[in-house]
Amino acid sequence: MLRRLAWIWMLLLASLAHAQEGAETVLLELRVTNAQAGRVVIDRGSADGIVEGDRVRFLPRGGLPFEGRVLQVGERSARVELDDQTIAPELGTRGETRLPAARFERVVPPEPRPEAPENVPVPRAAERWRNRDDDYRKGQPLLTRVRPLRPAERPASLSGRVYLIADAIESSEDDRTSQFYRTGTSLLYDNALGRGETIFFDGELNWRDFDVPDSDDQRKSRLRIDRLAVSFGGNRFDPARVQFGRFLQSGMPEFGVIDGAEWTTRTDSGSRFGASLGFLPEPDAEYETGVDFQGAAFYRWSYDESEQFTAAAGFQKSLHHGNADRDLFVVDVRLLPSDSWNFVTTAWLDLYTTGDEFKDPGVEPTQVLSRLGRRWDDGRSLEFLYLHTQFPELERNDYQPVLGAQLENDHRDRLAVEVRAPLSRELRASARLGGWTDEDDDGFDAQLGTELRDALLDGLLVDLRAFLSNGQFSSEIGGRALLGLADAHGTWTLEYELSNQHINGFTSANDDLPQHRVRFGRMHSTDSGWSLSAHVEGMFWDREDALALGLYLQRSL
Repeated sequence: MLRRLAWIWMLLLASLAHAQEGAETVLLELRVTNAQAGRVVIDRGSADGIVEGDRVRFLPRGGLPFEGRVLQVGERSARVELDDQTIAPELGTRGETRLPAARFERVVPPEPRPEAPENVPVPRAAERWRNRDDDYRKGQPLLTRVRPLRPAERPASLSGRVYLIADAIESSEDDRTSQFYRTGTSLLYDNALGRGETIFFDGELNWRDFDVPDSDDQRKSRLRIDRLAVSFGGNRFDPARVQFGRFLQSGMPEFGVIDGAEWTTRTDSGSRFGASLGFLPEPDAEYETGVDFQGAAFYRWSYDESEQFTAAAGFQKSLHHGNADRDLFVVDVRLLPSDSWNFVTTAWLDLYTTGDEFKDPGVEPTQVLSRLGRRWDDGRSLEFLYLHTQFPELERNDYQPVLGAQLENDHRDRLAVEVRAPLSRELRASARLGGWTDEDDDGFDAQLGTELRDALLDGLLVDLRAFLSNGQFSSEIGGRALLGLADAHGTWTLEYELSNQHINGFTSANDDLPQHRVRFGRMHSTDSGWSLSAHVEGMFWDREDALALGLYLQRSL
């Protein structure tokens, strides 16, 4: 299977190799400010160069990236539809997108040069002046001969954000309530010590209150440090970069967060390689560390400095309580020209030996994320998606306890195709068809949608979707309507969803589970750096109902 996949990759890359000669791109970092299954809101918008249809890559602290497509854009925020509709990431999850550099170019017309009056004598001071830009050549940047400041010569600067997150859910089922409050900060301090270094800090204080009928109530507060690190180098003067502390590995984020050190360097051609050593914090709320130790190395080849065509491979070896645990290979191939087919695939490959109890010796793909797609200038797009996941055999506690039979058999494979096409200047249609299989079931799902933009009012979006899924044990059919109205400072949204889940094998009295969901939200930003994302959501079943409130308040520094 792996050999067949490798041949497919090689044929695709060979057929698309000419496309890497596109325009350069700009890397834009971002954060999740609101999330629900399959859709998120990010803190970047049209003011940052984002447009509808852009691809976004998210980098959660667990190290398993996922992607999505920009659905709606405001001035300081945007709504992103995820490829995997089951994912609901944590608020504050980091992400990135690559935008064409041409979007940021500004054509400034030259100022008219006043004509010198005739018969006016030239001052003698002007006669003595001599143009010293003799070495300047047409086409060079204006600051070609200006000496750039080194990082240690720049003034110290502090940037980042502070935020407050509040979520509350109340359900009529046994009067259950859930409250979760979080406040934290993300800071970047440049040249604080005068050595050109960068200090990173991400931390938050959170408080949970779960009230349930039995004795499992939870009330606790916790201080969590997600990142505390200092880095040196990695700039135009020093291609080598060293980072110490707690951080998400920059060379290959798929290896996750470590408490340790990482060294990376960049070659003149744009390729990168490096290595890391450190402990792996537990991927849970406590984030405890000191049990699992890892060593990793990677190499990322780049066709040129634009990094539109890259191929990377890395290896991570981990130890649990000093005993050999995971042997993980990661392969990542990205072909991202701005005017041709895009191809992205990332594969997590676990190496098993005779010492593993439930896995056969050899290499097994634990997770594969692949996408092949293209956008045309007239607004049409076509994308193919493939997702594969299964449990790896680990001593490390990455998951809830998993039985041996689950390690051997549990898996999920999904293949989908999505097409989007404009029907007029304001109206766009979309269709998605997917099939999936796991250890117990298989089935298909489909979705049809239309998007009407700026037809009745400027900034008005009407998004209508009809969806269905069918499996061996259950099926679902439903529809969703979303109204979005953008203004100078944000977006109002109103969403309604009606669905019915039919469960096979039950009597007619309880084999259908209808659900109504209503959600009202506001995304708002100010020129002073404040941004707000708030929503209220109600869910209604036959005999039960639930109310959810959410708030995300952020101040950029």
